[in-house]
Amino acid sequence: MLRAIIRRRHKDQCTGLETDELETVDFDSEVLEEVLGSGGYSESGYDHRSVAGIEIVQLQCSGVADCKLESVQPAQCDKCGDTFSGAFCPCSYDVTAESGRANE
Repeated sequence: MLRAIIRRRHKDQCTGLETDELETVDFDSEVLEEVLGSGGYSESGYDHRSVAGIEIVQLQCSGVADCKLESVQPAQCDKCGDTFSGAFCPCSYDVTAESGRANE
């Protein structure tokens, strides 16, 4: 079982009220659990893995055997200036390892 921490930023179009909330979603993914659970520690080294971000990937399918990823155009982040592809720049959902809470 995995738990994803989702950051939701919302601005109400009528009142202008801005909110920033964290939600959790529990789900099963054998492949992701295997990747995250691999690695380990030794006396002078380590192999640690964590999720940097999750995106929705759109597929174009005319049949089960004929699925292709849609092309994603890179964009530049207004906040950090980095170039990224996907829905959001990774800086918008950066999670600190120590606290498990999203960075402000």
